[in-house]
Amino acid sequence: AFLDFEEDQDGLIVTIQSKDKEPEKIKARYAIDATGLSALPLRRKLRPQDFGEKASGGGMNYYVDGEADINPETLNQFWDLKFSDAMFAWIYTKTLDDGKDYWCIGTGCVAGDVRERQELFYQHVKEKFRIHGNIVETEEFITAIDMKSNDRVWLGQGRILMVGDAAGLLDGTRGVGQDAAALSGRFAAWAILESDRKGTTALEEYERLANTITTQTRKNQEREIDQFE
Repeated sequence: AFLDFEEDQDGLIVTIQSKDKEPEKIKARYAIDATGLSALPLRRKLRPQDFGEKASGGGMNYYVDGEADINPETLNQFWDLKFSDAMFAWIYTKTLDDGKDYWCIGTGCVAGDVRERQELFYQHVKEKFRIHGNIVETEEFITAIDMKSNDRVWLGQGRILMVGDAAGLLDGTRGVGQDAAALSGRFAAWAILESDRKGTTALEEYERLANTITTQTRKNQEREIDQFE
């Protein structure tokens, strides 16, 4: 787990701690925060103003190993207030750490009990799409960052680069963040290489490379539905 960091002339000294081990310091040229919307350790230290006093929402996924009468190549969206008051509930396939593809069935909300909404949604799609299989993993997450902030999209500072949801690149209008997460991670890596080659800073290169997705996200943020009435 990440504990802290400090900057020096050549980069960063990051303090981490593995389970059941003593903290250790690692010297690095850059640190990239890809911890999603829940942890955000680097952003919390650098920009505490981006966080509200309490979570602004949450979500839940079931990963199911089995068969279903639904297209596995599609992000299936379910717009129904019973299941989600934030955007939509979803079904798609996702590859987990074991290399296998599973059905990712989940929802999110800003009010009420996300576990109740998740179970209601799961029973609905289980019957409708004849889903047969076992839930092999359950995932819960909270939205720690203030999603309404005009400064939600933030790519980093100095040698700290933010990617994906950690950079605020979740698009609530389209309801997805996977594409922006993948692109921003790639852009961050390219930016470091480009800065070495050109003698610029990695953050400058990252902001240039990611301009299209940051502009799109900011534009769509103005149209986001924070909560259905």
